[in-house]
Amino acid sequence: MYLDDSAAAIRNLANHVTRGGLLSILTKNALSSGFREALLGDYATARELIETGAAASMGNLGIKTRGDDPSAVVQQMEACGFAECQWRGVRMFSDHLDEPGFDEALAGKLIALERAASLRDPYRAIARLFHATGRKA
Repeated sequence: MYLDDSAAAIRNLANHVTRGGLLSILTKNALSSGFREALLGDYATARELIETGAAASMGNLGIKTRGDDPSAVVQQMEACGFAECQWRGVRMFSDHLDEPGFDEALAGKLIALERAASLRDPYRAIARLFHATGRKA
C-alpha cells in the first residue's frame, strides 16, 4: 500500500522465496474503498471514493495509501510460480473501531467473527486489508 507498483514488489519478493516457502502479503483492499469512511460517518468522502473508484485513500497514519485488487495480487503471485494462493479479508468489522471506545470483553467474539468472514464473499470484499498467501512451487 506504500509502494507505487505492487507487481514489481511481488516479483522482487518472489525471487527471495525458496521452493516450498510461503509468500505472505498484507495490503490495503481496493475493493473496499470508501467503506471505512462511511462507517466513520464521513459520508461525503465515502461517496467520492465509491463513485470515482479511487484505490487510494487516507490511512491510519495520516498518509494516503494505495489499495490493490486481491485477485490481481493472487494472479501476480501465481505468475511468479506460487501455488495454493488465496486471500483473506482482514478488519471487516473492526477497522473503524478506536481503542478508547473498544470493549475488551468483546474481543474474542470479534476475532471469531473476523475469522468466520475472512474467506467468505461478500464479507472479505469489504475488508480494509487483505492477506494473500501462496507457496512457491
